Formats: sequence, C-alpha cells, structure tokens
Amino acid sequence: MEEDAAGEVEENTCKLFHVKGSTEDCCKGIEVVPKANMLNSNDVFVLSYDITTYVWYGKGCNSLEMKVGDYIATTIVNKSAPMLGIHEGAEPAQFWALLGGKEEYADSVTLATAEPIYPARLFHVSNAKAISLLRR
Repeated sequence: MEEDAAGEVEENTCKLFHVKGSTEDCCKGIEVVPKANMLNSNDVFVLSYDITTYVWYGKGCNSLEMKVGDYIATTIVNKSAPMLGIHEGAEPAQFWALLGGKEEYADSVTLATAEPIYPARLFHVSNAKAISLLRR
C-alpha cells in the first residue's frame, strides 16, 4: 500500500504470511490475502510493507511459530525494513490500515489457548480376521 499526501493508504502493496506448525519439520509460512479476516489467534502472521515488517503473535501461538515468524520477517520477506513484533490486542493503527481496516477474525477462546505440542502418531487398524486390533 502506498501512503498519499493525506496519510491514507492506497492500493495494497503489502504481503501477509500465515505461519503455522507444531514441529520444526512442518512449521511453514504461506502467503495469504492481506486482509484482517485472515488472522487467527492460534498462529503468527508476518505483514510486510515497504517501510516496516510486522510480526503479529496471536494469543495461542507457540514458541516455534514465533521463532519461524521472526526468521521469515528478517531473512526472507523484507531484509531492509525494520521488524516490529506485536502481540494480539496491541496492534498499532497502521497495522489495521495495511490490512484494509479492522475486521472480525478467528479469535475464539479455544484458538487463544496455546496447543500442547505432541509428536505425530501413526496407528494401524485391522479387521482382517473379524477382530479389531489397534496398534501404535
């Protein structure tokens, strides 16, 4: 987005990345539409603009997502712009302006609670002999 003489934000030139994951092997950032309704309290988002990069930490994000969000902001998205980490509920006005204004987003109580990190588990269920077996 470009700021005009009146200080209003024009056409959207910013990028928004959704950072999600629970293990180092599967934590990633995916570019999404830069709109406020794309935010989710359970995750981290990186909002990159020409002059600054915001890293938004949702209330339920985990430490790995925070680490990956910071990495994306400082080394991949916009190396020259200063990075500002902001926590959900403490967003500056420019953050919302870059996203086209404040809107409702996924922020339920369940999402605002950090998920415990459990390793993935694989189960094998067989009923080949009319006896159900479950193995981990």
